[in-house]
Amino acid sequence: MDRNNAYEAWLKKNRYAASTMQEHIATLQRFITWAEGEVMEVDEITYQELLAYIQYEQSKGLQQSTLVLRLQSLKLYYDFLKVEGVIDKNPVRKVHLKGGVQKVVVNPLDEAALEKLYADYEQLKEPACNGKHALSARRNVAILGLMVFQGVHSGEISSFEPKFLQLREGRVSINGTKRSNERVLPLTARQMIGLHSYLELLPPEQEKLFDCNARNAVYTIMDELKGINPVVQNAAHIRSSVILNWLRKHNKRQVQYMAGHKYITSTEHYEQQELTKLTSQLERYHPLS
Repeated sequence: MDRNNAYEAWLKKNRYAASTMQEHIATLQRFITWAEGEVMEVDEITYQELLAYIQYEQSKGLQQSTLVLRLQSLKLYYDFLKVEGVIDKNPVRKVHLKGGVQKVVVNPLDEAALEKLYADYEQLKEPACNGKHALSARRNVAILGLMVFQGVHSGEISSFEPKFLQLREGRVSINGTKRSNERVLPLTARQMIGLHSYLELLPPEQEKLFDCNARNAVYTIMDELKGINPVVQNAAHIRSSVILNWLRKHNKRQVQYMAGHKYITSTEHYEQQELTKLTSQLERYHPLS
């Protein structure tokens, strides 16, 4: 298998979407073409040579945000080479450009759409919840509830313990991670019923609330949700939608706490999207000219 095919197989193994894989491979091909024209070895590229590549792209008038994306893509390729044992260090990791890409949530789901998604998923899993796969089915419903109603991100799923659920008080404690702060959030009446049913099925000796590979469980849930609502993209899409909905009801400091954001700037990225959307609507329906 040649290097390019091996890279494509590695991307596929790491579950990158087909369209994303095509973008990464196209970026790599552009870089290889440039390197060959400069008589450089791609596998032996140096920091100074990367700076030369950046200057080349900038000379063509490439936007800074696009250049940042291309460097992130190349960083991924050199991560692959490191995993393969071809290189010891990733040279792109030394390169830092100002003007990072501002993430925009495409087709966010409003509160009603999220609640319907949860209700439809409950209905989908109902036969399994009453069958021999009841534990895993109720587990997945519980996980989705925490994502839809508390905005829990996939990296937090594995840290939950049964004692974090305080059903009598109607709240849940969420542990902090490297990416997020700890917080305590209210549970909804609807999800509490499912959580209670799930807890009743847990073996007494089980220490974790979700004794499974969290990444695989979330991947399975997302795959099933796409069959219910094709607009659903991934777990990050759901969390981002939840945060945008919170910003319509709470101030940004409250949302920072609810989302577990370590820095207020993380919350402000979402707030900016809401302000941009509102401004666009005002200009459309109430033009000044």
